[in-house]
Amino acid sequence: MAPRQLSLTCVKASCDLAMAPRLLSHTWVNASCDIATAPRLLSLTCVKESCDLATAPWLLSLTCVKASCDIATAPWLLSLTNVKASCDIATAP
Repeated sequence: MAPRQLSLTCVKASCDLAMAPRLLSHTWVNASCDIATAPRLLSLTCVKESCDLATAPWLLSLTCVKASCDIATAPWLLSLTNVKASCDIATAP
């Protein structure tokens, strides 16, 4: 597990995909995750505001985080490949 990496390769069960139907493209979703509620999640390259990263420290690697994501509440995000301009990179250089 490398919670400090950004480039979502794995999503654990802790994530409520049912409340985040806007998640776009997951490279990998662990079996423990209920993909029944989100069968279209195949390779996470983008996470929209629906996903609360503050409560999802298990995210292993985000390729891209939408501006709506509050990095300030997720200081463990240290290695974003691409962060939207609106995102607060002050805590995620």
